[in-house]
Amino acid sequence: MAASKGIAPVTTQDQREHLAEVLQGKNALANADARLQEIQDQLLEQSLSVVQASVSFSEIEEASKAPPPEWIAELGEDRAWTRWRIAQASWRSAKDAPVGIKVAAQMAVGILKAKATEKAAPKTLNVALLNWPGQLPQYVEQDFERD
Repeated sequence: MAASKGIAPVTTQDQREHLAEVLQGKNALANADARLQEIQDQLLEQSLSVVQASVSFSEIEEASKAPPPEWIAELGEDRAWTRWRIAQASWRSAKDAPVGIKVAAQMAVGILKAKATEKAAPKTLNVALLNWPGQLPQYVEQDFERD
């Protein structure tokens, strides 16, 4: 019988247990990556909703006491009030506005940049290595006089 190339069969119990541990480790890494991606997506969605609510400040009057009826009809009572509070805070100066709005904007930009970088082609670095055998030659300095 000719020897086959590829993966050797798992024959002993120890090999089976080791293979199960390796596969379980790979599954754990894949699950962790998926969970991190899920968290990243949730943070992006939440940050963008804060930024969107902040930008909607122009849809309300600075002195308004409640969200517009359109917002309540569109978003429901709780989300409309949340959007209104964020929009009201956007009328304030940068010094007085809640830091959460700025953090949400920075987080959204950071996540979007990270996602764009992941999809970008790898950057190549052209490096030339010069390997000189032995020491560099030493030349004797001489002074010459011209006539």
